[in-house]
Amino acid sequence: MYGHYKSIIIVVVLSVFLVAICSSALAIKNAPGIAYGVHSGDVDLAGLDERTAAKNISEKFMKETENGVIILNYDGKSWTIKPDDIALICDNGKTAEMAAAVGVSGNFFKDVFDKFICTYQGKNVPLQITYDQNKLNSIITRLASSINKEPVDAYAYTDGTAVGIKGEKEGKKIDEKQLTDIINEKIESGIYPQTLDIPVSITKAAVEAGALEQIDTVLAAYTTHFNTGDVNRSANVALAAKNLSGTLLTSGTVFSFNKTVGPRLAAAGYREAPEIINGKVVPGIGGGVCQVSSTLYNSILQAGLTPVERTEHYLPVDYVPRAFDATVADGFIDFKFRNNLKHSVYISTRTENGALTIFIIGSSDDKAQAAGITLKNYYNGDGSVSAYRIYRQNGNIAKKEFLHTDN
Repeated sequence: MYGHYKSIIIVVVLSVFLVAICSSALAIKNAPGIAYGVHSGDVDLAGLDERTAAKNISEKFMKETENGVIILNYDGKSWTIKPDDIALICDNGKTAEMAAAVGVSGNFFKDVFDKFICTYQGKNVPLQITYDQNKLNSIITRLASSINKEPVDAYAYTDGTAVGIKGEKEGKKIDEKQLTDIINEKIESGIYPQTLDIPVSITKAAVEAGALEQIDTVLAAYTTHFNTGDVNRSANVALAAKNLSGTLLTSGTVFSFNKTVGPRLAAAGYREAPEIINGKVVPGIGGGVCQVSSTLYNSILQAGLTPVERTEHYLPVDYVPRAFDATVADGFIDFKFRNNLKHSVYISTRTENGALTIFIIGSSDDKAQAAGITLKNYYNGDGSVSAYRIYRQNGNIAKKEFLHTDN
């Protein structure tokens, strides 16, 4: 008898439980408006009709973006991206429509399940936004141009007697792709405004002041002159000298003029001017650059450095003595020398008023090796000319170094 009543009680309880579940399911399924738990960001949309939901979403969007969508920070400065800057639009109606579609697929069991989950776990419907990626890219490009800086090498300078050192400056560069990806993610999140730090990488200078700490004296200087009336040739001399200036050579390093100065091309800024080719003076891009290499040749000889590769001109030139010129040509004739001193040397140039001066600056510890050097050419009976470097001590010739003989 007891077992019979127990069975009846279980059936009744299960029936009540089932009726409760069904009643809850029907209540959840048939609840008016957008399903409970549905929201867009922090805008609660539960129970609202689509029109009201769209209105609330619009008001919230306008309020959140009135002071900007993205705020970018770097080095104490801020840049604000506003909706109009990128044509940012929120489709409030579509967002509300998506919210209203939760739990109304037409499948009773699926809809009940979806609304049940929403009620207890919530569901975020992201804002349906559009914006102009090209406009955003343009903003980032302009931002990069205002922040990006090329590194500046430390450099040595001289008035011909005293030597000074100017410290380096680090370079800065925005990672535009990374910044674009981050901003896109922030915009598409639908949460505004958002603040982020601009990703900037720091680039060290190739030459830092520490590398120049022993550069403290002028080892040698040599000056040649040119006709400023020949505008194109003068421009070529100045450009090659500028590209040469600032070169640092550590002890044992071999210098290449062509590698350092670079190709003599119109695209690089060189102009057409007279040059010697196959024994004839003809117009050519970069005419006049050989005066720079020849001036450098005399400077390094007086500084006690070692010539490695040097070629004479086909015809004599008038800006240096015979046998003390050094011609160059892109790709096949170079001028090279080695820094055989114990310390680094630094090349500095000055071009003004028709005069080109090339300074070899180095350590005062190496000054003695360069002191007392003179250059001398000797004309031979056959018309050739021999070049010598003469070392003097206490006014007397200590060494007479044969360099080469030119025909």
